[in-house]
Formats: sequence, C-alpha cells, structure tokens
Amino acid sequence: MSVGDSDRNRDVIELDFTQIKYRQESVIIKYLADGIAPTTWESLEVLITDGGEVSPQDIANETGRHPGSVRRALGRIPELVEREYGKVSLRSKYIADLVHDAVKEAREATRRAAEAGAKAIEAAERGLDQSTSAFIAWATKHDIDV
Repeated sequence: MSVGDSDRNRDVIELDFTQIKYRQESVIIKYLADGIAPTTWESLEVLITDGGEVSPQDIANETGRHPGSVRRALGRIPELVEREYGKVSLRSKYIADLVHDAVKEAREATRRAAEAGAKAIEAAERGLDQSTSAFIAWATKHDIDV
C-alpha cells in the first residue's frame, strides 16, 4: 500500500463551543433546580477536591457513606459524571467549575440562613418586637450587618 494524495472530499466537522458551554450550564441548572440529595452533593464535593477522578469506594470512605449509596447517587447525575469500572470523574473542567461554584454558594446560603435564624431567636429572647426581629433576620439573610 502506498501513501499519496487523495481527491476524496472531506467533511469538516465544526464544533460550536458556545453551544457546548450552554448545554453544560443548563445541565447544572437542571440538577440544582430539581434538588440534589446529600449523598450526591458529598460525592460531587469529593470529586472536585480530589482532582476530578476517584473511585466510588474512595468517595464512600471519605464521606462515611455506603459504597452502594455513592454508586446510586452518581447514577442519578449521568450528565455530570463519567463512570468507568472502579473510577468516576467529572465530565469536564467547566462542569467542575460550575459545580464548585454551586457547592460554595449552597454552603454560604446555609450559613446565612443559620445566622438569620440565630439572630431572630436572639432578638426574640431580648424582647424585641416581631417586626424588628423580622428585619434583623432579613438583613442577615442578605448579608447586611445591623
């Protein structure tokens, strides 16, 4: 067989990276809107912090969850992770960044909600009226220091 030039037509495939980016963003938004179970959140956190590729057993060990629970949790997010025998990884660096931001925001929102509740209880114990307590809770929720 000899190597030479060919006159055959080639179909050039164009990749629309903007479309791929939007598709990945919409997948993240879909899962966030539908709600993610705690085991799934924990699994994603481990994937992000461990460089994006670990085994389900490693995730189970790190989170204190049963390996079967981790596998089921990962099975519920097939658009975010790639699973192979003995290892799991995030589908892309961009998805990892989006998930990292979502996890960070969820933690921050939980912290703000806990602070708002604590301040409302404190205000009630100090004898502040209900509208003042509500204002303090609202301010804390929106990161306004009163």
